[in-house]
Amino acid sequence: MAKSIKRIISFVFVSTLVYLGYKVFLKIKGVIDLDKTLPQYLENIVGEKPKISIIVVFNKMTLNAVFSKQTLSKNKDIEKIIRDYINDFYKMFNAEKMVIQLKEKEEEEPKK
Repeated sequence: MAKSIKRIISFVFVSTLVYLGYKVFLKIKGVIDLDKTLPQYLENIVGEKPKISIIVVFNKMTLNAVFSKQTLSKNKDIEKIIRDYINDFYKMFNAEKMVIQLKEKEEEEPKK
C-alpha cells in the first residue's frame, strides 16, 4: 500500500514539473517569436521599423519600442496597436500585466 502511494505521489510530482516546464518553454518561445515578428508588423502598419526590447519576469512583461519623433507624433495609437497584436497572436501573455513603453530615438550629432 505504501509503495503504491509513493508511486502516485512521485507521478504527480513529475507530471507537475513537466507541465510547468512546458509552460515556461511556451513563454520563452513566444518571446522569441514576438521579438522577430513585432518589428516587421509595426513596419507594415506604421511605416518605420522600431527597435524592440522585451523583458519578461514571471508573469509581468515590459516591452520597450523605440520610434522616431515624427512617427510618435503622427501615430498616437501605437501602444493600442501593439497591445492588440499581442492579444490576438500571443495569448500566453497576460494583457493586464503587460507594460508597453514608447521611447523616442536619440538623434546622433553629426561628427566634425
